[in-house]
Amino acid sequence: MIKIGDKVRFLNAVGGGKVVGFQDKNIVLVEEEDGFETPVLANEIVVVEAGDDMAKAMSKEEKKKSAGTTTQSLHAAMNQGLDDEDEAEIKTSASAREVNNEEAPYFTDDLDSADGEKINISLAFMPVTEDKLQNTDFDLYLINDDNYFVSFFISTKDDSSFEGDEEKWTLREKGTVEPHTKLLLNRITDGHVGDWERINIQAIVFKDGRSFTRKPAFDVNIHISPTKFYKESSFSANDYFDGGALVVSAVKNDKQVSPAPVNAETIQEAMQTPKSAQAAPAVPLKSRIEKTESKEDLLEVDLHIDKLLDDTTGMQPKDILDYQVSKFRQVMDANKKSKGKKIVFIHGKGEGVLRKELWKRLTLEYPSCDKQDASFLRYGFGATMVTIG
Repeated sequence: MIKIGDKVRFLNAVGGGKVVGFQDKNIVLVEEEDGFETPVLANEIVVVEAGDDMAKAMSKEEKKKSAGTTTQSLHAAMNQGLDDEDEAEIKTSASAREVNNEEAPYFTDDLDSADGEKINISLAFMPVTEDKLQNTDFDLYLINDDNYFVSFFISTKDDSSFEGDEEKWTLREKGTVEPHTKLLLNRITDGHVGDWERINIQAIVFKDGRSFTRKPAFDVNIHISPTKFYKESSFSANDYFDGGALVVSAVKNDKQVSPAPVNAETIQEAMQTPKSAQAAPAVPLKSRIEKTESKEDLLEVDLHIDKLLDDTTGMQPKDILDYQVSKFRQVMDANKKSKGKKIVFIHGKGEGVLRKELWKRLTLEYPSCDKQDASFLRYGFGATMVTIG
């Protein structure tokens, strides 16, 4: 049970902080390192350390109650709390895009990257608490770094398989991941990393609504020694996460890292089985894409202020942020009845003020909508994709 004073980590975004209060029974107020109080759904955070300064946290909660906590007061509090670094970030976004033409990746006419025609699929394990590898959980991601959609099945080998003539496997994850995207699959709890020593990934790749070069089905076996999870050297810097991660390649440049016999018929049969006939895996966390959509179904909205206004003379950082948020709301309200529609809001790279504000609004005002980081190739980790729910 989450309590005031607990230290928590966000499941669907980088970061975390300390619980300082509750807006209602479903929304927890989390104070991050920069001092911002972020409202987060209770099922989107996990406790990493029980709180030991309850009195201080309770004091904050009492002040919040006396002042009255509303969506507007949270917004005002955030604007008043902008420090010099935050203001500089907003002003930078007002004057120029973070990726200029020289830095932008090369795209073909259909928005594929020139080198993305070769399949690259990896698994990544992110420690929840980097400085406590001996006693931490791990977030499991599937990374699809190419121009294709990937429909996948991930299984682990059962210990009981050594007792008989045939190997026994347990299906852990299944779904479809979009091009150039990392997908949060599950959280592996402390003490269960040994269950992921032997992994099998089966995958079929395709492009949606346009022609492509057909690729073979992949059937890859991966062996990860459990001792790797307890060595700091296993979690290295990489292109996909801010912190160190254990990234294990399954397919690299169209080639399986550990080749195994391909059984395409089995994969196709599983994919064609109606969802109602498939047993849902017992997974505590899931970030998935329900269906693939053509490029025309995707709405892109650039919230950089220089794309919204021709002149920002006299505008303060607070005014700029307010205007960007108003445009975000305008788009969301205009599409709120288009269930399943995907909208990409381009806000700039990193954990900036605008990104935090958008995720707050999505949690508070549009709780039925799914949110995730958009394609890292096309948007450079600087965009959020929303699926209308």
